[in-house]
Amino acid sequence: MERENMERTFCWKISAELKGFEYRMKQKDKDEIYASAYEIDCTIRIYEKLIELCERLEIGQLQECMKICSLLSFLYEQWLKSDTGELEEVIERSLMESIAKVA
Repeated sequence: MERENMERTFCWKISAELKGFEYRMKQKDKDEIYASAYEIDCTIRIYEKLIELCERLEIGQLQECMKICSLLSFLYEQWLKSDTGELEEVIERSLMESIAKVA
């Protein structure tokens, strides 16, 4: 039961972050939205990957992920800094490194 609650809470957190991101994007004019297309696409892909990953993470790892403020933005920034071509790889590596630092 605790696992289900933690997964639900984690999904709620990242869903709320995505809704906030969508709201901010909708406040922009068409040209700004178009210029942000890559960020929008990556943020949605990060969200989808996190939903998939949350089933595999341990409860403690989920708790540590919950402590990362603006997780979607954090992972997007890590992606931009990365020299690899695989977004999914960057997400998993960045999450594990961040969890290890906090734990």
